[in-house]
Amino acid sequence: MAFQQGACCEITGLVAAAQHNGKRCKLLCIDDTTNRWQVLLDGGEQKLSVKVANLTQVVIAVDSSDDENIAPSRRKKKAGKGETSTTNPH
Repeated sequence: MAFQQGACCEITGLVAAAQHNGKRCKLLCIDDTTNRWQVLLDGGEQKLSVKVANLTQVVIAVDSSDDENIAPSRRKKKAGKGETSTTNPH
């Protein structure tokens, strides 16, 4: 899986800086010569250079029952009285 700038990841498998294992970060830019990402740790106060092998992408789930936190264009349309849902089950 190729990472993309801005993705949320978790740092894993560090030996020399093991205190950062389990921390989440945002990918800033990749250095193609070293195959390391410059990352910004959650909290925004520290940057690290981390090998691709030590990053696991984090997928942030959205609770679809909490529609008020989703932009109107992204909300699922709920069928009203006498209407049918337009969601395709396939």
